[in-house]
Amino acid sequence: MAASRHATILLIDDEEDARDLLSACLRASGYRVLTAPDGWGAIERLAETPVDLVVTDVFMPRGDGLELIRAIRNWTRRLPILAISGGDGGGADMLPVARLLGADAALSKPFPLQDFRSQVADLLPAG
Repeated sequence: MAASRHATILLIDDEEDARDLLSACLRASGYRVLTAPDGWGAIERLAETPVDLVVTDVFMPRGDGLELIRAIRNWTRRLPILAISGGDGGGADMLPVARLLGADAALSKPFPLQDFRSQVADLLPAG
């Protein structure tokens, strides 16, 4: 599926370096990027601005990604969600749970940026 290069993506990750790197990657690919450091901030962003895709880390201190996925799915089934996780604490082991809760796709950190860009493009509607 060809992705719309004018799509707006909400990227949620509590790690500032990861958020900055992934945001830069998405902007370089032509997307508009909004960010939030946690699930609570993401809910505020979603209330303010419509988005075409949500990319969320699973483990965050204030409103984790699993809670966020559940909240989004209670609100709509149409908004694509990409869950990302890995590293300490068995984060990658929670990706199947994220899928069960409604994430459309999942990537285990660390991942090649090309894989990330491809997954994002696949999840966005053609445009």
